[in-house]
Amino acid sequence: MSVVITIPIYRENLTITEKVSLQQLRRVLGNYPCVFVAPESLKFAYEGLENGIAVERFPDQWFTSITSYSRLLLNETYYARFAKYDYLLIYQLDAFVFADRLQEFCELGYDYIGAPIAPYNPIWHAIGARVGNGGLSLRRIVAARKALRQWENMPRERQQIFQDVFLRVEDSFWGWCGVQKDVEFQCAPLQVALQFSVQEEVQNCYRRIAAGTLKPFGCHGWDVTNASFWREQIEALGYDLSTEERLAGTNRRCDDLRTYWQKRRYIDFVRLWGALRKHRYTSMTIQLLGWLECYPAGDKKWEGLGEELQYLWRCCRQERLEHPEAKIELERLEHVLAEAILRTLQTGSWQEHLPWLLESILPQIQEVKTLATEELCRAVENIRWQEWESRASYAKSAPASVKKHHIVAIAMVRNEMDIIESFVRHTLSFADELLILDHYSSDKTSAILTALQQEGLSLSVQKVSRVEYAQAELTTELMYEAINDHGADIVIPLDTDEFLVGTAAGKNVREWLEELDDSIVYELPWRRYILYQPHLHRDEFILSRPVIGDVYRDSGQKCIVGARSVMRYKLKLVQGNHCVYYEQNGQQIDVEMQRCQSMELAHFYWRSQEQFQTKIAVGWPNIVARYSLASVAGGGYRNYHQRMIKGEMISPLEFLKQGSLMDLRPFVEPQILRYSQETTPQPMGNLMKASVLLAERVAEQQMLVQKILVTTVVPYMGQMEDFTQRLQQAVEQDYLWQQLLIPCLQQTGEIALHQINEICQKKIQGKYDWDVFGYDEIQNVFSQLSAKAKGKFVHWQLPGTEVANNFLKRMVSAGMEQIVPLQVVVSDAREDYSNEYPYIMIHPLDNTQVALGNAFWQRLLEIGKYPAGDITAALITREAMDNCGWLCNSFLLPEGKRLPFTAWKVLLSAVGDGLVGVISDCYACPESKVMSLENLVIHQLEWWELLQLEKTTWKSKDLRETVQLFCRNGEKILTRALASGCNTTTSLWQRYQQVLLQSSNMF
Repeated sequence: MSVVITIPIYRENLTITEKVSLQQLRRVLGNYPCVFVAPESLKFAYEGLENGIAVERFPDQWFTSITSYSRLLLNETYYARFAKYDYLLIYQLDAFVFADRLQEFCELGYDYIGAPIAPYNPIWHAIGARVGNGGLSLRRIVAARKALRQWENMPRERQQIFQDVFLRVEDSFWGWCGVQKDVEFQCAPLQVALQFSVQEEVQNCYRRIAAGTLKPFGCHGWDVTNASFWREQIEALGYDLSTEERLAGTNRRCDDLRTYWQKRRYIDFVRLWGALRKHRYTSMTIQLLGWLECYPAGDKKWEGLGEELQYLWRCCRQERLEHPEAKIELERLEHVLAEAILRTLQTGSWQEHLPWLLESILPQIQEVKTLATEELCRAVENIRWQEWESRASYAKSAPASVKKHHIVAIAMVRNEMDIIESFVRHTLSFADELLILDHYSSDKTSAILTALQQEGLSLSVQKVSRVEYAQAELTTELMYEAINDHGADIVIPLDTDEFLVGTAAGKNVREWLEELDDSIVYELPWRRYILYQPHLHRDEFILSRPVIGDVYRDSGQKCIVGARSVMRYKLKLVQGNHCVYYEQNGQQIDVEMQRCQSMELAHFYWRSQEQFQTKIAVGWPNIVARYSLASVAGGGYRNYHQRMIKGEMISPLEFLKQGSLMDLRPFVEPQILRYSQETTPQPMGNLMKASVLLAERVAEQQMLVQKILVTTVVPYMGQMEDFTQRLQQAVEQDYLWQQLLIPCLQQTGEIALHQINEICQKKIQGKYDWDVFGYDEIQNVFSQLSAKAKGKFVHWQLPGTEVANNFLKRMVSAGMEQIVPLQVVVSDAREDYSNEYPYIMIHPLDNTQVALGNAFWQRLLEIGKYPAGDITAALITREAMDNCGWLCNSFLLPEGKRLPFTAWKVLLSAVGDGLVGVISDCYACPESKVMSLENLVIHQLEWWELLQLEKTTWKSKDLRETVQLFCRNGEKILTRALASGCNTTTSLWQRYQQVLLQSSNMF
């Protein structure tokens, strides 16, 4: 039978004992094909011992630890490399062979042979096997591949009992396969395995070797297991080990055995294992309860027992699958075992791997709701986090001297509150600025972004008014904004779940970015990650938490864009930021990208069940709204959406081809989060909000089909810069059916009028019909407005108010789609204001609150406030606007001044018994949250004058309450004026004080 010998290596140079091992292999088994199994990047020179030995290379990540190497040997691709052979001998360089008996063992026909395991080993107790150690082992390649495929098809609940153990100790997997009735895999019996290889003390093997009655093919771990014995045997074959002082007296396995027998004096696990094999679960429970009573919490007799106890717990879970009729007995036993495991942790001293082993079965332990299991879970979580924190190592900040490029990152976000702070802080550790489009976030995302801006971070946030997911168009616009308005040399388009990291530990991402050319587009690889324990430490920086990363990079790529290439070819981003293209003769031409080797994206596609459910439940309908149900831009969303509808739970491991525990801290700077508490996503809440937005979009589309014209009035009132800004807001409305009228409400010279026309031509550019007309004392300007207006609705764009880009679309939709006709629709405020301020937040009880015009005015007059967005926050029917004379009585001409509170009286009085609707959303708000004392006084005086006009129609009680409120506001304003050193001797203040005195004497 054909056999290949594989020799795993990972060092550039060999130790003395490894050289001896390799020399003996060449001497005894040199006639067989030998192959070094090595990392791709390893360069080695073994003083000629490597000559004639082939090399098979595998990705470096398989050689970073014992665990990663174990995973390689549990990967079918490893055995596929050697599929032309019947058998594979693994020969680690702590093995030693004495004679060429390799064909003899191949001809026995077993699927696996390795050194027998000592009876005190708890792992092998748990799986019920003794054969055998994998460091020197013979494996039948076809059988190994078949067993691995069978494992992949086993039920998840069966796999998870021992999966983490197998991935750490791969040879235990083959031993387990050998004792499973439904797995076609045969391990050699113990006596045959002893003839093959020796490692631990089994059946007096060392005494028999010394006596010459046992002559094994080889041994493994000879430099740590009874080393003095093996040194004598190996030196007898002509090797000199005299310089290896560490071999003298080393006998680790014998020390382990001695410790094991000492523990048995108090707690005899042999009795427990025996009872388990005979299914005597109640006897085990009684025995454990006796020990718990005898040895209380903190007793040192529990030291060192945790690993074996947790293996017993795992076996109970396996027994549940095989003997479901004993479920109640086994549950009681699990309760008691959890208490015993907790006792081992309470000693303050435990085995090195115990917290790791317990951590992997915590989800199953947590299913058992007892005080002991809850305390055990907390203890394990705290221990593991402390261990993780103690090993923290981060990259250093990039020195200022390396910063030559101006680097801007751009992103579009929606409902990312669980990750947004980590994303922003990490991105700004290497980027000079971060520009974000907030796409209708309905969770805490917007609040967290606002808090980060208030810290002074270089963060710009814009609200997106489009409901559908138009990422390509919007991020392309943002890319040009980054270049044209922010001076970017390099633009990095990102999603919020993507974190740019380097590929070399310790080096800052910024240093890698500075090596890029701003005339090139770079192809950026990405790798998927999931959080190792997504439910723990959610308020910690995501890259400082343990993660499971894919050994393989994800298919596809993202991009980093040089600004010069963008401007040269007028590049555009595709959906998802995967690449860029330019248009030529109506064709889309993809730009060839240069592979970036120094960086990659850490992609956290799945972060928790709640986050993923929100992502799919909200994301897929929005993709459909943009690209139809047959979208090719779904990225798997449709499949996940359909599975979630069926009630399936999406496992995060689905997103990894081959996962491995990883630490990203050496590649990034540390970050402290301040605003990420209580940020677990709420899928149902987000879905409900998103469904409302989509329904609203349907209503808007129905309205847009009607092409309802709105006349927007942007008056010129003497300030050219202010007028230009207001005109820009009007032009930027995402509403196509608009007529712009620009009346001059003060006397305007020919030069100014010419300038106004130039500004209109430049800003409007034929997008809308527009007209400018100057102040004319003979032909009233408001009559001209009435004559020129064509719209069904009228909107005033007045100074001091900021308007959202979707104001008209939302307001027209609200005005048209009602069961009762509304004369005026008003957008509510974003926040409450203090008493002396003239603004009110109405707080509609439902989405829209309806009131009669007269009643609404009465209420405003009583409290001395009007909607925070001024008249700009209102959409007014043409009928109502004509009835109120186009607000002419609220303007002071020809000075170009206006009376904002009076404007509401004029409008609402004209509406009379007609209906006014106030919607709960804010689409217009004051440009400044601060109002000067002088403006507060002007408002108070205007309020007083309006009160004088209507006081005769009021009830005495109502008038008294309003006047008292007026006086209280006056006291506050005067107190603030005196405290700030304001000059209160001016005519304005003198008039105000006279009014306050008059009002205080009214009652």
